[in-house]
Amino acid sequence: MGGRRVLTALAVAGLAACGDDAPAARDHFTSGTRLRAQWWEFAGGTTLFRGFVDTARGEPCWFDELVGPSGVDRCLPSGALTFFRRSATSFADPACTEPVVSASGAEPAVLAVPDDACASEPALFELGPVAATHYRRDAGGACVVETAGLFHTLGPAIPLDRFAAATPTVEPAGGRIDGYALVADDGARQVIGGWDRDRGERVVDSPELPDGRWSPRGIAYADVGVFADAGCTRAVARKYGDSAVCPVTTILGAGGHWAAGARIDPRALFRRDGAGACVAFSDDRGDLFFEIGAPIAADAFAPLRTVAAGAGRVRRQDAAGPDGAPILPRWEAPLLDTATAQPCAVRVASDGVARCLPQRYDGGYFADAACTQPVLQASAPPALVAIEDRAAAMFVVRPVGAPYAAATVYVQQPTGCTGVPRVDGFDYFLLGAARAPADFAAAIAHD
Repeated sequence: MGGRRVLTALAVAGLAACGDDAPAARDHFTSGTRLRAQWWEFAGGTTLFRGFVDTARGEPCWFDELVGPSGVDRCLPSGALTFFRRSATSFADPACTEPVVSASGAEPAVLAVPDDACASEPALFELGPVAATHYRRDAGGACVVETAGLFHTLGPAIPLDRFAAATPTVEPAGGRIDGYALVADDGARQVIGGWDRDRGERVVDSPELPDGRWSPRGIAYADVGVFADAGCTRAVARKYGDSAVCPVTTILGAGGHWAAGARIDPRALFRRDGAGACVAFSDDRGDLFFEIGAPIAADAFAPLRTVAAGAGRVRRQDAAGPDGAPILPRWEAPLLDTATAQPCAVRVASDGVARCLPQRYDGGYFADAACTQPVLQASAPPALVAIEDRAAAMFVVRPVGAPYAAATVYVQQPTGCTGVPRVDGFDYFLLGAARAPADFAAAIAHD
């Protein structure tokens, strides 16, 4: 689930006031007295944050940025099942009002995401027993017994104040982009983004802006087919309410970037029906709609640089401001194997050791009727790929070879090795012999 952040006017003022007095960013995480950080380390000193352990509760946890109007984040159980209320399709009662969830039964809790993450707090529940009978709505809207599936009820609510709290803090980095960290009551901290001093907003290094710039975190989207007028001429922007990060400051669309205007009541909006007529829009999902304001030039957003951290074979790739000051690991591909010149991620290799291995791809295709020559289904793959052996819960690294042009590929089925047509839109490549696990850098787990 995507992260969320709500900043009230008071919180923004607090960030601006405390920025210059905050400690300079050191690394991107710190342990506290209650929350103990977990991280990977590689030869040469490169580190990468993995998560926290809540020592008071004896469980791993993470800050989901699902904070509601309070602006307070909490380190919630990492294994909690995330449940979106508006997506509920199965229920425990014959009126279809009490949702049930599909779960393995091992989840420590159920995290219920509100329809409007800007207006409401999340809720955490114990995982209840399996529902003896469950219901769904049929095509006509009637609540009927559902015969397929296994569902759990929601148990008692778990008060959020049982979990470690954190608040956002700006950590000066010496340039236009400062660090944006969550600092817990016990002193634990995690840098989760940047703060653009010039624009006065939280920013991230996600690929929302394609030209290598820091992207605003509070974003809505244009080109959604919804309008503010009865003639369907004045388009508005939309953001799913359960994934909203407030305040929404920027609108993105195919034609550029705009300032986010006033929020609009969805009951005052319009859309075009199948015949092209402009009709009233109805929406009961809690989505947020905004006027589209003045255009924003692309160069108004801060340039994003990537700088290396660490001195060994595996280097962390940090997002940095225009002055090169590192802020936090890149959102995509935070580790680089300098020996292969490819991004890598920590995975369990075939020798049972956690190592920094190349990009993961699914296996299962072969070039021969005996299913001995593996084939990769991919588009523009890198030179080396990590193929998952799901039965053994490990990865094998193989080099990507010549294109495979035959019309048939082979897969293992219960009846044996079987030929199937190749899937349109994909390329296929022969894979070479497995590389030795020791060819790749080992990762040390700090718990």
